[in-house]
Amino acid sequence: MKNLRFLFLAAFSALALFSAAPASAASYDGGSYGSGSYGSGSAATATDSYKIPDDLAFGIGWFGFDRSNTGWQTADFRLDYRWGLSLLPLISGSLSSLDQWLQIHPYVGLEGTAKSQFYATGGLAADIFPCKHIVFTPSTGFGLYDAGDGKHLGGVPEFRSTFEAGWRFDNNARLTAYISHISNAGLGDINPGEETIGLYLHVPVNQLF
Repeated sequence: MKNLRFLFLAAFSALALFSAAPASAASYDGGSYGSGSYGSGSAATATDSYKIPDDLAFGIGWFGFDRSNTGWQTADFRLDYRWGLSLLPLISGSLSSLDQWLQIHPYVGLEGTAKSQFYATGGLAADIFPCKHIVFTPSTGFGLYDAGDGKHLGGVPEFRSTFEAGWRFDNNARLTAYISHISNAGLGDINPGEETIGLYLHVPVNQLF
């Protein structure tokens, strides 16, 4: 499993560094989300800045917070790379007024705990913007899990679902609270699952590189 950890860490780092600066420059013009027409309900045009930058999300949380058995509780650390590219325009072929309220983005992520648990995942995140600064983000992903010295979750393949709610700043950085659930969806002999709560700080990649 240690070789698996290094393999996914190397792949994640290479992918993030390769796509960071070029992808951000190509997909984001630096303007505010929905600049000039946010909340107007009017149809989007090619000049609307509905695209958001790629971001790195740094997370810290409490794994097993809801368990009475404190032996399974531990500090949780996360690093996610989320692409600013929304998949909805790719499906529809063009921007639409929906894009100022809802965007779907691919992501990859690494998660580790103070008990040497390790999880590498990838999936989709949906950004919901009820207004300029408030953001809700449900996401779901699939990945590989190593129990380390922590809780066994019934197998290596595991699914992770997360819900975030928080504040989006004018520079597109975000501070969000999250709650997430990881389980194998019945693929293993046992499926105890586990919940985590915590905070994410999302930093646009074009402000880091």
